[in-house]
This record gives sequence, structure tokens and C-alpha cells, in this order.
Amino acid sequence: MKTLTPFVILLYVSGGIEAFTLKHTPPIIRQAPTNFKAPPTISTLSRTRVRNYVKVHHLSMSSSDVASPDTSGSVADTGGDSSMASSSFNLVKACIGAGVLAFPGGVAAFADVPRALVPASLIMAVLGFVSGYSFYSIGRTCKDEGASSIGEAWTKTVGKDSSWLVDVSLFLTTVGAALSFSINLGDLVSSVLQTLGVTGFMAGRHASILAVTLSSLLPLCSLSSLAALAPVSIVGVFSSILTCLFLGYRTIDGSYNAAKSGHLLTNLAATKKPQFGIRGNNFFSPSILILFSMIATGYMSHFAASDMQKDLKNNTNERFRTLCIIGFGITTVLSILFMSFGFLTFGGASGALVLNNYANEDVGAILCRSLTVISLLGSFPIVFNGARSTWLSLTSKGKRHI
Repeated sequence: MKTLTPFVILLYVSGGIEAFTLKHTPPIIRQAPTNFKAPPTISTLSRTRVRNYVKVHHLSMSSSDVASPDTSGSVADTGGDSSMASSSFNLVKACIGAGVLAFPGGVAAFADVPRALVPASLIMAVLGFVSGYSFYSIGRTCKDEGASSIGEAWTKTVGKDSSWLVDVSLFLTTVGAALSFSINLGDLVSSVLQTLGVTGFMAGRHASILAVTLSSLLPLCSLSSLAALAPVSIVGVFSSILTCLFLGYRTIDGSYNAAKSGHLLTNLAATKKPQFGIRGNNFFSPSILILFSMIATGYMSHFAASDMQKDLKNNTNERFRTLCIIGFGITTVLSILFMSFGFLTFGGASGALVLNNYANEDVGAILCRSLTVISLLGSFPIVFNGARSTWLSLTSKGKRHI
């Protein structure tokens, strides 16, 4: 419950800001005249729907206009104010948090030999492709249907009666992700503070979570647009890259290799020392489902598809598809590297958070724990924004009348 308290504070404060904004928006902006009905654009309608609309509303339209609606997304659209580069950084940060540090442990669940990385990398690539395509499909559907959320898109394409199921599922998923981020932040910050000599209550997890929430997460979660989060996301992505490079360096330099008399193995607990060749490769073991679950969760950013599509500058379907290819492509490559470097260093002993396998005396590991904190600070607001949006939708606070 102590871990949940800062999240609840964030949810209500951010929700209150949103509700206040809606309440004080001038009526002329919030609600259109009751006798006005703007016709939908051709690019958002199928050929049959265009013809039906013309027939019902007695509009004058040439046959060429009806026969060749633009569904390719090539028509210029203003969209938001987020560039392709900024959106790409945001998408990568939405996927890459502390979860990538768990992938070596996912492989260790069914194997302790290096060749297990071959099928594991294949699984990572396939699920990355599927996740990228589904992310693109959700964003495109929201745009084509004029929906501001997945729940609203469901209402327009499937039906209103069951749309609440989508909102509840998204809310529980994003809340779970946000809570896991808070727990990881608490553990990492607490570990860094203890390394620096801080003791007592201030070095505990709960104090760390509360301090990070009030000093960093609250301001970041109150940003009005994902585009404003780009600087934090850029720093977070580069922090993840530096952490990945450190894992790779430790794999090569032999500091944790018993055969090379690794000097950092001396004070390492037996459960954390590298372990290879004892269990072999049990690829068909049910334990491989642990890796599947980790990877699927690692790519989980689909709650942000609608917001990222809207925030993208000139947000045609083609540009949004390019964003998905870049974002999920980078995420897949980084995920495979994190998984490979961590597992090649510790094998079957790889922990749920592989940074915890590294010795407390390892200065590079201490630095990477700090960098991971920065990385999580860039991921948390994106996940939290999904939780807040679905919360406002479920409580009817987020309904806009334009």
C-alpha cells in the first residue's frame, strides 16, 4: 500500500489538472452549435461509406471523388507538433525501461548455455514485428475513425456496450506497469543512496519512491503533451544505450569470468556467480513461457498509440508507419543486445534484474543503476499518461465536447 500511495497521488493530481482545464475552456471551443454537422473527410471513409453519406445528405460530389478516396495516408495533415525524431525517442522509451534488464533472467529460466540465445533472439524479433504492426494498426484505426483513444475506437467499430472492457483492461495494464516502474525506481535509488553512504529511513525503498515521485515524476506526468517529454526521453534512450555498452564491455573484459580469474567475483554471492553448462538448453520446457511473457510485456506501449499518432507532426498513415518501424526496430535491437550481454556474462545465474548480479564494488554497475533511474523517469510518464487517460474515460472526466 505504501508503494501504491504516490501513484494514487499522481493520478488524482493529474486528473484534477485535466478536469480544471476542461472546466475553464471557453464554451465556444468546447461545444459546437447544435445545428451544425461537419461532414467527415473523404480520407477517413471507405468508398461505400462515402457514397452512403452523399446519398443521405444530398451532397454534390463527382464520381472521381467517390471512387478514389485517399486511404493511403498521403494527404497532408497537420497532426501535432512532435517531430519524427522526438516521436521515435518517445516510442523507444515507452518500450525500454527496466524490463530489458530482466531478459537475461528470462533465458536463464530454461537454459544456461550460450546457444539458447539463438531461439531467444528469434522470439524477440518475431514478437517485435507483431507488436510494431499491432501498434501501427491501433494508431491508424484511431485516426481513421476520428477516435481519441482505443476505447473510443472500439465503440465506433465494435460497439458501445463492451467498450468499458477495453478501458478497464488498459487501466489495469498501465497501472501495473507504472507500479512496477515505481518499485524498480525505489530499489535502484535506494541502492545508489546506500552505496553513497546514506543510512536509515532515507535510504529505504519507500522514502526513495516518495522523493522521486514528488521531485521528478509529478512534474513530468503533468506535461500537457508527449512532445514536451522528448528531452527526457532522449536522455533516457542514451542512458539505456550506455548501460547496454557497459554490459557488453563486462562480457568481453572477463571481470566476471572464473576462467580468467575475474577480479570482481571475489565478494560476489554464490547465487549471483556465472553458471554455465549444468542444465543445458531446455527450449521445449514450459519455463520458456517466462521469456515470452517478459518480451510481450517489454514491447507493451500500445496504450500510447493514439496519443503518439496525434502528436506526430504531419501525421499521415505513411509517416506513422515509418515511426513504428524506427521505434520498434531500435527497441528490438537493443532488447536482443541487453539479453545477450547479460546472459553471456552470468548464464543460468542471471537474475530478474541483471544489474543486481554485478558486484557492489563495480563502479560501472553503480553508474548504470543511476542511468537506469534516468531511463525509467523517461518511461514512467508515458505509461502513466495511458493510465490517466483511461481513468478519465472511465470516470467521464475526460469527455470533451467540441
